[in-house]
Amino acid sequence: MRGARNLLTAGVLALLVTGCSGAVSGQGSYLGVGPATAPTTSVPPSESGSTSAQQTTSTPQTTSAQQTTAATSTSAPPPPTSAGPTTASPTRAPPPSDELSQDGWVVESVEFSESIIDTFEGTARILNSADTARSAVFTFTLFVGEDLVATMIASVSEVPAGDTVTAQLIGFDPYVAGPYSIDFQVDFSF
Repeated sequence: MRGARNLLTAGVLALLVTGCSGAVSGQGSYLGVGPATAPTTSVPPSESGSTSAQQTTSTPQTTSAQQTTAATSTSAPPPPTSAGPTTASPTRAPPPSDELSQDGWVVESVEFSESIIDTFEGTARILNSADTARSAVFTFTLFVGEDLVATMIASVSEVPAGDTVTAQLIGFDPYVAGPYSIDFQVDFSF
């Protein structure tokens, strides 16, 4: 049984990009060459909201990194920004509610940003609330209003019971500024 589990673990991890893996120490990286640091670009303030009952975040209209929860609104999304690279804070979710937990995995925090190639990337702090060490693959689906804008995956390996790890979120969808409604799904856990 243990051999089959090891084979399954190796197969799952082989299918995922190595940089997608979170590590117990909180370190993850693309191709395993060091800690992942995500370059970010400016995120225009957004007044659009979500009518979803899922977790919603927004970027406040200040220069600070404080976080707010978006109100329901019918405003259109902000217009595209110029192509010049600038630096800004990534969009962060406030502490998640019960909606961002499933099967003994609890998302304690999540952060999204624009990659250097204008796609989504991010990190999530995920707690294993089970009584045993486990591995898992997750999907984070992001919506702006009613529109699905990104699907991102993450995986964690052999997380001890009660430990929280940092997982790298990998996505290939073009970056769209928030606020976001977030759907968290545990694809499988073993």
